[in-house]
This record gives sequence, C-alpha cells and structure tokens, in this order.
Amino acid sequence: KRLAKAEKLLKQNNTAAFYEEIARGLWGYVGDKLLIEVSSLTKDNVKDKLLQRGTSEALIDRFLKVLNDAEFARYAPSAAGISPEQVLNESVKIIMDLEA
Repeated sequence: KRLAKAEKLLKQNNTAAFYEEIARGLWGYVGDKLLIEVSSLTKDNVKDKLLQRGTSEALIDRFLKVLNDAEFARYAPSAAGISPEQVLNESVKIIMDLEA
C-alpha cells in the first residue's frame, strides 16, 4: 500500500517524484515497523534495530541498497544503472520479506 503512490507516479512518467516516494515509503515502513521516530531514522539505526530483531544481513543489505538506489536515481536518473520498475519490484519484495 505504501508503494501504490510511487507506482502511480511511475505510470505518469514522473521519475523524480517516483524515487522520492519510494524512499519515503521505505523509510516510513521501516520506521513504523521498528517503532523509530522520524527524527531518529538513520541507516545505521535501522540496521542495528533490524539485526536486533533477527533480520538477516542479506535482507538488510537489500533494503539499504534499494534505498540508496532510489536516493541516487532521484538526483542522477541516467546514471542509476537500475530501472524504476526494478526499484519498485525490489521494494515490494523487501517489504514482503520483512513481513515474513
């Protein structure tokens, strides 16, 4: 549900807003899941909390990579090396894996 707006933006070919919404969706999801306030959301803090919950390092690395890809593509879309569709699909998979 969090990524539905991003998908709509992608269909409208608004890639800058798409990547922004992907990042916002991922941060919002993990903040809610781990009960971390927005002001305390950092990659290191999220990684530590996920490790404490027993999340695999591979899944954490996937989460951080897609977040980095989305942030990078926002400012340099042509240099991102990953398509928006791939970012969206991986984001959905990561959220599903974190819920499992």
